[in-house]
Amino acid sequence: QIQKCNRNQFLAKSSIIMVDSTNAVLEKSKLCNCFRMSLSLRLWFARVLVLTQLIHGAFCWGKEGHYAVCKIAESYFEEETVAAVKKLLPESAEGDLASVCSWPDE
Repeated sequence: QIQKCNRNQFLAKSSIIMVDSTNAVLEKSKLCNCFRMSLSLRLWFARVLVLTQLIHGAFCWGKEGHYAVCKIAESYFEEETVAAVKKLLPESAEGDLASVCSWPDE
């Protein structure tokens, strides 16, 4: 039930607020309905920003974590997938996907 307003509706409603002070409360409430979603989104982003500031360090997996995730992923590969992945791997990997999964950590 969020009412979307385009720029022209906003300008029309805001000009009514300035011209007619007797209907200002009514028009102001209509205007606020147009921006209720953006206000709630702003509050949500503000909360997320505050919460992220409370985290003191990055909880990274590191080389060992990426290696483990690759090994787990490889266990779910079908034979066709294994063959396709081996074609894409560099020769230095010697057919082992997990050996190159830690490149972001290096």
